Amino acid sequence: MRFERLLLLGFTVTVVQLTVGNLARIGSASPDLLFLLAAWMAFHSKAEDALPLAWVAGLIKDCASTADFGSFGFLFALASLLVTTLKDALFRDALWVQVALVFAGGLLYNSCYGLWLAHESGPLDWSWALDRAWRTAMYTAACAPVMFALFDPLKGYLRLER
Repeated sequence: MRFERLLLLGFTVTVVQLTVGNLARIGSASPDLLFLLAAWMAFHSKAEDALPLAWVAGLIKDCASTADFGSFGFLFALASLLVTTLKDALFRDALWVQVALVFAGGLLYNSCYGLWLAHESGPLDWSWALDRAWRTAMYTAACAPVMFALFDPLKGYLRLER
């Protein structure tokens, strides 16, 4: 795995997310392209490489957000741990498994982040946080097949190993 190439790809995906992501917004939800990159790497790399890769992808997202530095890194690594734990128990190359695991990982990380935001903003609005997490995870999972097909030619560039 080449981390400098991951950084270049991660920042490229972030620029696309920040520029084109708002055009793809439906209500309050938009697909999280950087999380899709982290999930794709979790499917196509060894388990011991997937966590640091997801952590680096999360740190890239931290650089482009107003969240506390390291929060997305931790949450992406947590979601990657879920994906890598379950991918070997299931048929990892089946499209439905990939979409389901992207949804589960996205729901986990978006729920944790949304509940943290609800807690920090004063009066707790748990329903808003969980609703937004649900919508974002669904939209991100729906975009997974297209984005994974776009990411697949990059396996050789990133030197990913299973």
